[in-house]
Amino acid sequence: MSRFMLAWELGGNYGHLGKLVPLTHAIKDKGHDVALAVRDLAALGKCLDRTAATLLQAPIDSHPRRKCQPVSFADILDDVGFGSPERLDGLVRGWHGLFDLYRPEVVVAEYAPSAVFAARLAGIPCLRMDTGFAIPPDVSPYPCFRPWLKLRREQLLEKETGMLQAINQVREDYGYSAHEHLFQAVQADLTLLTTVPELDHYPARKGGRHIGPLLNLDTGQDIPWPGGNGPRIFAYLHPFPGLGLVLDGLRNCGGQTIAVVPGISQEICDRYRGSKFSISDQPATLRHILPKAELVVSHTGHGLTSAALLAGVPTLAIPTQIEQMMLMRTIERLGTGTGVTPNALRTHFQEILQKTLADQEITHRTQELAAKYSRYDERRTLARLITTIERLPETIINRQPDKQEKTYR
Repeated sequence: MSRFMLAWELGGNYGHLGKLVPLTHAIKDKGHDVALAVRDLAALGKCLDRTAATLLQAPIDSHPRRKCQPVSFADILDDVGFGSPERLDGLVRGWHGLFDLYRPEVVVAEYAPSAVFAARLAGIPCLRMDTGFAIPPDVSPYPCFRPWLKLRREQLLEKETGMLQAINQVREDYGYSAHEHLFQAVQADLTLLTTVPELDHYPARKGGRHIGPLLNLDTGQDIPWPGGNGPRIFAYLHPFPGLGLVLDGLRNCGGQTIAVVPGISQEICDRYRGSKFSISDQPATLRHILPKAELVVSHTGHGLTSAALLAGVPTLAIPTQIEQMMLMRTIERLGTGTGVTPNALRTHFQEILQKTLADQEITHRTQELAAKYSRYDERRTLARLITTIERLPETIINRQPDKQEKTYR
């Protein structure tokens, strides 16, 4: 029996837990022990029984977040402590305390950059996995999220150079040599992209290891289609200023709609629920819904967007953050969906909804890509991932260590 720690540090909603929970069960089924160190134990408690694993609170940087929008992944790392030696060292000490407590043989990091950084300083084998957004290409500088800003390469490098000073100060304190590039600070022993190449947030990436999405299709309640005439639409949304406009448009489009809105009030559910409109604040079982759906309306979270693509269902994207905006641009480029920004909902949502439903070319292109991956099996991918985790310590035993590298355990 081995001991594995799964770490989740950044990001919200249930997308990350949607991967970690089935991975936890599969690891346990192989006879191993597993601990989850996560940013949100309350959310985890809704998805995982407390007896399934050791549950730990992940170290979280409490410094106030920047108000300006990030232009590259460097800004995200800076915002969570990588630009300050004191804040970064605090995170490292927190992770090392958890490592001391649990003694993992492998750390599996899901959007947990400081866990990767701390594991490498501790000499613990580390596997980093996530979608393309949270694992940008190993280039310097990191790609810009907002190309319309037309930032010069020198501007992006200036930011990273300043952060490297803080990172290397922490590395020096632990007896390690300096990094030359920012991307080296979050490099793991092995990096796996849980997506297909077509849905990589960085389409220009070279050499990435895409293993396919880890889909959580069976969690949630079974919600039957309302029945009646019209196209079947599945909407997964979160409370945001334009939610009412979207729900009104879906109710009035003449289709059958299943809407899932975590955090929505019972009053709103009662207001919209009807003979052709089902609405709930609880997750729904996608394995039963997607095969009959004709359109998915969402904020373009990667998990649902991937599941929709593999099921041959087009997406209408309503992004509310830069990660979702990048994926919206990707599906528009692929021809597997359309998008509308929140600012344009009032004037354009109904029109775009109807055009997307009527566009047979989008449906054809989506089904064409789905056929390419018709033999994809997320359960097989999960089994291979566990084998990779099990073998990671022995595969890196002959790895050349960094200069002055120490063994923590």
